[in-house]
Amino acid sequence: MNEATDIRPGEVFVGRYQVQRVLCDGTRKRTYLARDAKMNREVALSVVNSEAMPLDPEGTEREARVLGRIGSHDNIVSLYDYDEESNPQYTVFEYLAGGTLVDYLRKTGSPPREDVLRLGRQVCRGLIHLHGRGLLHRELSPRNVLLDERGNAHLGDFDSAIIVVRRTPQS
Repeated sequence: MNEATDIRPGEVFVGRYQVQRVLCDGTRKRTYLARDAKMNREVALSVVNSEAMPLDPEGTEREARVLGRIGSHDNIVSLYDYDEESNPQYTVFEYLAGGTLVDYLRKTGSPPREDVLRLGRQVCRGLIHLHGRGLLHRELSPRNVLLDERGNAHLGDFDSAIIVVRRTPQS
């Protein structure tokens, strides 16, 4: 990453989010577990890598618009805050303590059939909700399926998501 996204544990980001640890690194951003001092809750703070900004300068705003259009859904991560004008840009999401589907698969090896079916249904419900609002995720992978503390699946990482216009035969 770079200096802008290299925030140390204990540092307070934008006067509000006290960073606890790195959760993951992506190509465009680094995500931290942080404590939101204003709301007194743990959050996932994603800080955009300034080197990635020229490649997709509207990525943060696009992701926020997509998530705003989705509305609340049990199988989609919730957006709490974002700022596309700050340097660096950032987004703040609900923190899901169960990790990613990749983490779960590494722990379990071969998960029980019931878990596979349950998680598959939850991912499908999230996708149906997205598609019903004219949205495409475009980057669905086990890395982008997050689990809450009860093991329920939530779709995340909407950097590549787009709003599509549905056309009827008459239009």
